[in-house]
Amino acid sequence: MGVPPRSLITAVVASWLSLCALGMWQIADHATTAGSVGSVPEALPIGVAKQLNWSGECNLLLLAAHPQCPCLPASLDELGAVFETAENTTLRILVFEPKNTPKSWDPTASDTLFRGLPEGTVIRDRDGQLAEQLGARTSGHISLYDTGGLLQFAGGITGSRGHRGDNDNRQALTVALRQAKARGNRATTYSPTRTAVFGCPLDTPCDCNQ
Repeated sequence: MGVPPRSLITAVVASWLSLCALGMWQIADHATTAGSVGSVPEALPIGVAKQLNWSGECNLLLLAAHPQCPCLPASLDELGAVFETAENTTLRILVFEPKNTPKSWDPTASDTLFRGLPEGTVIRDRDGQLAEQLGARTSGHISLYDTGGLLQFAGGITGSRGHRGDNDNRQALTVALRQAKARGNRATTYSPTRTAVFGCPLDTPCDCNQ
């Protein structure tokens, strides 16, 4: 068998490089595509506050989480870094649980993930009902309410899906926490900070990669 002509080899290599470039672009596009966000209430609903057992004595930091989302550990790492310096703040983690549990669902996933955040209270959110009331539709969505129940921050704290490390979104939450502490329960006019959320849809019953 003879050696393929150079033009054929060039065409094959060019096709392979094109496929590699397309694959890399698709991966990058997926990583930087923000998730959906619903209507986030600028004042915490009284009924939700009761379900969260929040008295208003401290600022309230809420994380909506899908325990089998592969993007979630990065959000938890960033949240842990921010929460280390947060003062007068209560953390509630709303863990999505499907009403009709699929066979592939791991009931211990949330326990493993949140072991590193002992300060937070984990609330099992059946079918994401609480999260939906708070406008959280993507895993990793965080809301910060001050002691007056007013929204200070809503969004994600990673730079892309599964991204670990300091980024503008995390810094935005740090600033919001600092401002909430300084403001106290004084009523002021302001616009809450909003950032993009990178993660899986909360209503995905299993691992988003499946």
